[in-house]
Amino acid sequence: MVLPEGYGGQSARWSLPANGPDPQKAPGVYSFRYGNVAVVALDANDVSYEIPANRGYTDGAQTRWLARRLRELRGDGDVDFVVVFFHHCAYSTSTHASEGGVREEWVPLFEKHRVDLVINGHNHVYERTDPVRGHRATRKLPPGGTTDPARDGTVYVTAGGAGKKLYDFPVPDSYEGHEKERDSVPSFRWAGTGEQVTEEVEWSRVRYTGFSFLAVESRPGTSGRAPRLEVTALAQSGRRVDHFTVERRPTG
Repeated sequence: MVLPEGYGGQSARWSLPANGPDPQKAPGVYSFRYGNVAVVALDANDVSYEIPANRGYTDGAQTRWLARRLRELRGDGDVDFVVVFFHHCAYSTSTHASEGGVREEWVPLFEKHRVDLVINGHNHVYERTDPVRGHRATRKLPPGGTTDPARDGTVYVTAGGAGKKLYDFPVPDSYEGHEKERDSVPSFRWAGTGEQVTEEVEWSRVRYTGFSFLAVESRPGTSGRAPRLEVTALAQSGRRVDHFTVERRPTG
């Protein structure tokens, strides 16, 4: 079988869960559960406006599968948190900025099913949004803050600051212990025409251009305490440049 552009190398090097919409055609689309956290991996090449080489290669099957899978996971009483990751950024202000195809195809599903955390790459920086709903920040989430996605919306993290030459931002860095708060940041999103549509965004809360990596720790709920995800960004030196908590408070 001839795979779409770029997937032969992935299949040759990795044994991934074969539970996505088409494991042969889309090997990078799958999900798994680890403790009380469900993780969903997607392939944004399928919906990308910026890089259209493989756009539409699943004929919509990936998005249909995503809708079903998120509904199933939200109905699973053993799952407290749903984390989704893929390459192209839904919300970023660095070099490649935001992928409009992702916003149109998947962000409505993330909001409908109250996804707790979305992790992206593509931009070689660390950037973290405030909780977002309807493409706008619902509230400020400074380093050390706590958010409830059912109330506030989803936090998006660009964790691309490792391995390759770093990018930069259109405004100064702002990170833990080095905050430089701004009312807005000039940026753009990719449109279906392949054009860059400019936008002023208020959701860019943390920006760091050094090498970094992301650590996520899940803590189950206890009597009197809601389950929580503790998310930490660490610089190459080990210095903490961001941390926040996602807390799932009881509903109803």
